[in-house]
Amino acid sequence: MRISHSFSVVAPCQLVLVSVLGSLLAACAVPPAALPTNLPDGQHYQRFQFNGTSFDYNGAWQANRPKGQGVGTDYDANGAVEATCKGEFGTGAYDSGTLGMVSAQGEIFRPDGSVIFRGEFSNLLGLAIGCSAGKSGTYVSPLGWTVTSQGFQVVSKAAGVWMSPGPCTLGDPQGNTWQGTCNLPSTSKHATIQYNGDPQYPAYSLPELTYSSQMLQFTGGGVTNFTLANGSGTMRYANGDKVEGVFDMGQLDDGVVRLTAADGKTWLTRYRDGKPDGARHMGPEQLASAGKACGFEGWRIVSGRCDNNAWSGDIDAYSADSLERISGPFSKGVPTGPITWSRLDSGLSIYGQMQASANGLGFHRGQVKVGGVQVYDGAMSGFSPDGSGLCVYEGSQERCEYANGARVDGLYKTRLENQQLRREMAATAEAQQAQQAQQQRLAAQQAAAAEQADGDLFGKVIAIGIGAGAVSSVSGVSSTIRNQMITGMAADILTDGKAGGIATAQRNLAGQGSVGTAAMSSLQGATIAGGSSMQGSAAVSTRASSDASTSTLQNMAGITSGESSSHAARSQELDDIVTKLAADGGMKTLNATYQCAPGDPVQSVTVPYKSEACAAAKRNWFSVYACNDVEHMSAAIEQCRQGCGNPNCDEAL
Repeated sequence: MRISHSFSVVAPCQLVLVSVLGSLLAACAVPPAALPTNLPDGQHYQRFQFNGTSFDYNGAWQANRPKGQGVGTDYDANGAVEATCKGEFGTGAYDSGTLGMVSAQGEIFRPDGSVIFRGEFSNLLGLAIGCSAGKSGTYVSPLGWTVTSQGFQVVSKAAGVWMSPGPCTLGDPQGNTWQGTCNLPSTSKHATIQYNGDPQYPAYSLPELTYSSQMLQFTGGGVTNFTLANGSGTMRYANGDKVEGVFDMGQLDDGVVRLTAADGKTWLTRYRDGKPDGARHMGPEQLASAGKACGFEGWRIVSGRCDNNAWSGDIDAYSADSLERISGPFSKGVPTGPITWSRLDSGLSIYGQMQASANGLGFHRGQVKVGGVQVYDGAMSGFSPDGSGLCVYEGSQERCEYANGARVDGLYKTRLENQQLRREMAATAEAQQAQQAQQQRLAAQQAAAAEQADGDLFGKVIAIGIGAGAVSSVSGVSSTIRNQMITGMAADILTDGKAGGIATAQRNLAGQGSVGTAAMSSLQGATIAGGSSMQGSAAVSTRASSDASTSTLQNMAGITSGESSSHAARSQELDDIVTKLAADGGMKTLNATYQCAPGDPVQSVTVPYKSEACAAAKRNWFSVYACNDVEHMSAAIEQCRQGCGNPNCDEAL
């Protein structure tokens, strides 16, 4: 089957496309196939050849043209079958010119014999093109999914399907159909749709499917599962039922929808996972005409009797909005056997022993289901579990206790506590991951700052970072806060104040408010109340303008620092911080060396540690981070977790 609306240039013949309807201007050195001129009416076989391809027609002829039932076959230049078409030929006006255009109605078949198209098709006898799909018809995928439209441009096994977006009908192999406007939205709840990123000519795609405002292009797999059923439409099921609504890839949102049955009656049904789950209540319109008000206010019975304004017989009753339903045997308003109550929108149902009282109806024992799955069987009060029963948890039954609809047994409470604990553990793990990510970002930032200083200074700051976590709280200030002071000061030493670490620590301390003030005021060498050292901290940005603040924070951290900016002096200041940290934490120190790249100087750094396993982890951790070795950071974190019991290589006291 060759495409009638797109032709390649084949020397010495040029075919020029002038419209999507297939109107052609032809200027060919190779003449078109000769058309019959004296063929008697009746059944004939005729072959048309052009430029290596051929089209055979075997069927009825009239007035030298195909007219009536016939079969056509397209062959490519190698003699292989491209397509076969069967149907009524000559259904429209005949072009008696050199191209010999013949319209037809019927079916087009793939080479394997399966139907690819039903509807109108055309034949250009002079160009040996026979089985070419027209604009109106139905495409059939290899798996039996169908698309019916009046906008087909191309239907070909080789090229796929090209059609204009617009009104269409989609069908599945089971006989369910959707009618609406075929399109593909930019987003969907049920699939990840790709965008071409071109705001001028936007296009959206799924596997085997591409959509733009001008054209839909797809192959068989692109139209399975109603992928083109988007927006307002009507789904008609094989049993005659139909639903209307706004669809997303052929699916309605879960909830209650209106359904019209094959007999015209309206019902309410519940959709779950994009399909009706089988629950069905009579629609409000039908209830208003078929139901009878009786007994309880706002309820109407559609079966059974109304005896003196009381339910009797086999009752089927609905609330006025049709969402609630009660069915079962009654006698003068009193239940005489098992009763079923259900609520459509929630999927909740109860089956059991109901009793009547001055307050109305209510269960005293029943089976409770949600979405058709049993969750409870036991004592009830009204419409709520109340007392002892059997609950279903993860598919298994367990004894349980309810009080006014709330579960109160010990097993349940223990499970809740465990779930809360797991949530807290998950939150802690998430916080640790965030902290690790922050440390990695800090390492990258410090690496950038280290470019302004010698490499060994940065390594010494890393040594401070991996040891600071083991330092205990000092006079009420947590290790975390103290570490901020230490590392902030170290960063300022490293960059001669450009990092602003002291200013950041001040802002963090100021944010603690009155709760932290009392504790901080007792730190060694620190005086906050009425002092100026904690004022205007947001404006502190350089080492030169923050001497008083720096001194205060150093005292809080238990560290002192000189003013020298020489390499040796600053290196010694950082080593002093490490030594102080080790002493405060009861730790040892090791002298570690590293070389980030061949030709770089070998750096020496003092590292605090407690256990030998953690010492090895720290030796690796600070080397990885000092060299900003991003590729091995995750492995270094895991070694810290195993050797030190902490992903940050912190050793608890």
